[in-house]
Amino acid sequence: MYGIKSYLKYLFIAHYRNGHHVHSPYTYRVCRNVLYERWDYYCFDRIEHFRKVKHYKSQNARYEQIMMRLCVMNGCKNIVDVEPDDGLSTMYLASVDTRNTVKVLKSGHDDAAKKNWEIGGYVNIELLDSIYEVKSFDFLCFNGPFERLENEYEEYKKRASNDSVIAVRGIHSSSKAEHLWENIIKDSDVRISMDFFGMGVIWLNPQYQKQHYYIKL
Repeated sequence: MYGIKSYLKYLFIAHYRNGHHVHSPYTYRVCRNVLYERWDYYCFDRIEHFRKVKHYKSQNARYEQIMMRLCVMNGCKNIVDVEPDDGLSTMYLASVDTRNTVKVLKSGHDDAAKKNWEIGGYVNIELLDSIYEVKSFDFLCFNGPFERLENEYEEYKKRASNDSVIAVRGIHSSSKAEHLWENIIKDSDVRISMDFFGMGVIWLNPQYQKQHYYIKL
């Protein structure tokens, strides 16, 4: 019931579809070249076939493809995936550039993800024990739990540059998740934030004017 109420609220306030009324040139590029881009990368079919065979949640695909497109648009090389569930988000991020290694912060239940990476032939993935092993990143995806985000958020910021992007999955999955997300977008260091319901994305570049967007996909 909580999820239904949260989604109805999101539908009521979400707008900026197709980049309309978005004034920042960079944010407009994100809308047009990432969120509403229709052309697929070659790896999409391969990963989605894997998802279908494994009977994983299909609704995650849109968000994972958005993350990959963001990384490609920004030329991200240092990519971190925090506690991926089934490992498919890591597959998308590892497909951005196979010459770069995606760092995955362990969750304690990584066996399924590791097996999927091996089956898929993804060798540019490195498992790390903690955020303290990461010096910097261009893109970071947080998959949960939100207690970890609450504890490590400041550490993520310390390792982010002006051009870094942070994606947070499941921002409306619970009242605790929503409360933490609301605190994040109020953070004075966060300049641009976007809410796609199933995922939120933030930018910390101080050159941007502070703005929050609820965007319909």
